Amino acid sequence: QTTNYKLKTAPLVLPIFTDIKKIQETNPIFDLKQKYPDWHFIILVVARLSYEKNVSEALDIMSGLMRNYPRIGMVIVGDGPLKESLKSKVKSQKLENNVVFEGRQEDVISYYKTAHLFIQTSLYEGFGLALLEAVASGCPAVSSDVGIAKELLSYPDQQFVCPVGDTECFVGLISRFIEDNRLRELFSLDIAPIAIGQFTQSKEAYLKAYKETFNSL
Repeated sequence: QTTNYKLKTAPLVLPIFTDIKKIQETNPIFDLKQKYPDWHFIILVVARLSYEKNVSEALDIMSGLMRNYPRIGMVIVGDGPLKESLKSKVKSQKLENNVVFEGRQEDVISYYKTAHLFIQTSLYEGFGLALLEAVASGCPAVSSDVGIAKELLSYPDQQFVCPVGDTECFVGLISRFIEDNRLRELFSLDIAPIAIGQFTQSKEAYLKAYKETFNSL
């Protein structure tokens, strides 16, 4: 026997709370460009080193990019069960001078704010917190079509989202950012503030909305 329940009100979906204002107001305590001065362009990955995050594809993307841009670098922040296999892939693809693993870090804002570009290559995401934090930091970003990627990175005349597993698409979009300083400035100064608008909410307002969902039941 089944029982049908009728909701009194339509469901309200709240995004994961992210303190956007705090991210925007936090000053970096180091600069990746100074830490890695030999790299002309720094790509950032912040992810758990596990299957679903698909960091292996990020290394394939690096291999593709380095055919035309040999002086770029990739910083990978995070830890997980695939760490050793990813390090082995770096060696097999001869990327040792262009890819570094910095492990899990508490201060990721400094990474977002001083990298040239953030990429998310996940196979799937329920939300995509790292992507939101990167964009809130003003860091240009390219992502696979997972979680909130389209909400953050799709515009009428600009598209920074790739199909899952489409390495060629990533290489093409990242190449645009490498070659066009104005595009990076456009993203940081114009696109990012608009993109994060729907996620900008004080903690008090978020908790109020959360409480109201219970009151409406």
